[in-house]
Amino acid sequence: MMRARLAADERGTTAVEFALIAPLLFLLLLGGIEGGRLLFASAALHRAVGLAARDVAMDASENPSADMVARMVGTHMRALAVQQPIPADAVRLSAGSCGLEIAVASHYAPLLLPGFQPVMLRADSCARL
Repeated sequence: MMRARLAADERGTTAVEFALIAPLLFLLLLGGIEGGRLLFASAALHRAVGLAARDVAMDASENPSADMVARMVGTHMRALAVQQPIPADAVRLSAGSCGLEIAVASHYAPLLLPGFQPVMLRADSCARL
């Protein structure tokens, strides 16, 4: 008689089912948020490099250096609300058919999913001199 009553008792099954599904749901939620942040950081880097190329083209009086372009990209990144440092060694300047080619590579480290590896973001643009 006691066994039949325990088998029919379903209290707590919802909590057990939620405990089994919750990690997957939270991983999907945090992964979606982190994916959005990654896309935003990538778009901001592309925009900042384009604006820095425009600044270099507008200020043709100076010979641009990687350090100067890194500061410009960093300033534009902060203006776009992305706090991601851009070191001078992440900037590559080269002469191209369109003028001065600017290429920037920057690491993006996930904030909400710290166990995942950083992603390399790349952006390039051209400054007509």
